[in-house]
Amino acid sequence: MKKKLAHLSSGFTLLEILIAMSFLFMILFVITSFGLDIANFGGFLGDNLSTEQELQQTFKVIKTELRSMGPANNGGYPIESATATSFIFYSDIDGDGLFERVRYYLEGSILKKGIITPTGSPWVYLSANEKTREVVHYIIPNPPPIFSYYPKDVDGGGAALVMPVDPSVIRLLKLDISADRDPLQLPKPSNLKIWVTMRNFRGTN
Repeated sequence: MKKKLAHLSSGFTLLEILIAMSFLFMILFVITSFGLDIANFGGFLGDNLSTEQELQQTFKVIKTELRSMGPANNGGYPIESATATSFIFYSDIDGDGLFERVRYYLEGSILKKGIITPTGSPWVYLSANEKTREVVHYIIPNPPPIFSYYPKDVDGGGAALVMPVDPSVIRLLKLDISADRDPLQLPKPSNLKIWVTMRNFRGTN
């Protein structure tokens, strides 16, 4: 009994202290790793939300612009060019009576937008006057066509027009974009698609 009491009163042994410190370090490592994972996930989630906001804002704007589509001030057809990764058209986007040349195009993993306001007399659209900006980032590599075109309102069904497309036969545009900063990480990529019918152009018969 005296020996047992002496052992208890002598405190922890060196081995017990080492074991306790090992457990403490393990707990700290787990907590730190968990905190980093949460922080990384929060960062990816924030990026995903930002990308989805870009998509929604771009889709909202382009739908409004297409409703104001019409012939160019120099007499050009409302749609200048239509490919799988770019769409160029004329629209009075600010309601001032002038039809700006609007260009959406994919460059790398970024969807960009360029605007040219007509100038001069007669009216001309100078490429040097184009103002460009980035509208959607982190578009997934090798996506399906961003822009697809149809000869009539097919409500998302039917076959798209074969490239190259004759702009004069386009009556329905499908815009389909998937974007993700890192497709290998959660959460899943953001994807939005819209169909915009273009039966009648402002200023055309």
